[in-house]
Amino acid sequence: MFVVIGLGNPTYEYEDTRHNFGYLLIDELISRYKVPKKDIITDSQIGVVRTEVNLENNRLILAKPLTYMNNSGLAVKNLLKKFDVSPDNLIVAYDDLDLALEQTRIKKGGSGGGHLGVDSIIENLGAQDFFRLRLGIVRP
Repeated sequence: MFVVIGLGNPTYEYEDTRHNFGYLLIDELISRYKVPKKDIITDSQIGVVRTEVNLENNRLILAKPLTYMNNSGLAVKNLLKKFDVSPDNLIVAYDDLDLALEQTRIKKGGSGGGHLGVDSIIENLGAQDFFRLRLGIVRP
């Protein structure tokens, strides 16, 4: 099982902005896998909106933290604990100012690279060994 987290901010003013590319990725995956609305759960105890899909016999939990991006770590920690998933099976998608629009990079491990949402996850998990999917938004 893998957990795929899309980082973003839950309020209206960020809804369709590049800063919410992580959220937008999760929304796109939900759309592509035709997840029924009834299967999208707001889990306020953990602080995420989540659903599950199967991809080639792999269970994926797709989630968007309901905390603001810079406090995402606690929601991610609680979600991994609830489903007994190790950071090795975590993929975090987030906006990256240093990549061109629509450019992506994936890597496992390392620092947060100055992204406060990723830093929050590292701090709360006490681990850096998870996958990061950087989504280019270019500097404004």
